[in-house]
Amino acid sequence: MPIMRFDHLTILTRNIEASWEFYHQLPNSEAKPLSAEEGYFEVSFDDSVIGVFDSSVFASATNTSPATPGGAVIQFSVEDVDEYWSQLPDSYRETSASPKKMPWGSYSAYISDPDGNILEFYTW
Repeated sequence: MPIMRFDHLTILTRNIEASWEFYHQLPNSEAKPLSAEEGYFEVSFDDSVIGVFDSSVFASATNTSPATPGGAVIQFSVEDVDEYWSQLPDSYRETSASPKKMPWGSYSAYISDPDGNILEFYTW
């Protein structure tokens, strides 16, 4: 049976509360409320969804040993990188890579979430 479609991405976190604070403040996002007992929340960007799961809750529920949190690069296509960058909270911009032309042709800005996952906002 074929895969119907890619549905969403779930990343794992060591600190669900810090991740909630980070992701729900991203401009043009909609975050479903954090369920502390479930150790999970979702954040939507139009029709794209990122699930964020507490790594220990996930491991216990699935009887798996997932990879260490903090190894993903999550990329978002935006209309205007500079405008999106200006809408980010100041604390996100202070320790991040401001918008610039990349060697591979995109115009990109980068920030990191509390677990070290990298978020890229780009245009071509």
